[in-house]
Amino acid sequence: MGEVKDIDSQEAYEAVKGAESKLCLFFWADWHAPSQEGGQMHDVLQTLAKKYKDICFARVNAEELPEVATEYNVTVVPTTVCVGGGKTVGQVAGANPPELSKLVRAFNTNKAAATASASVFKADPVAVHNARLKALIATAPVMLFMKVRRGR
Repeated sequence: MGEVKDIDSQEAYEAVKGAESKLCLFFWADWHAPSQEGGQMHDVLQTLAKKYKDICFARVNAEELPEVATEYNVTVVPTTVCVGGGKTVGQVAGANPPELSKLVRAFNTNKAAATASASVFKADPVAVHNARLKALIATAPVMLFMKVRRGR
């Protein structure tokens, strides 16, 4: 394989899911710059796809295909989920290239299936929130955040 497929529809997801025994799904969003084409996480995924040719790597926009994200309990982007034999065997939540590389390496050698619970890495929720805010702020020269009080 050696390439990252872009999943842009439910039908494309079903086709990849049904055809591949080892699948690495990368959930991303347009507002997360490192996940966009040319960003750090996108480049890491491309490198892993070239190195581990027995694994099918696919990118899924979590906001465009929320039903797929929900299927794998994706709550933050980026999140990478490794699926083998129809079961989730590992997950990395957040932009964490070293942990992603470790998970894919274990998944490639089938160690991930034996240690699925140890292969789930969670990012610090505060760090993920701060990264999202930083990405939002960087999208425009002026950004307004407003809190509305209800029930007064």
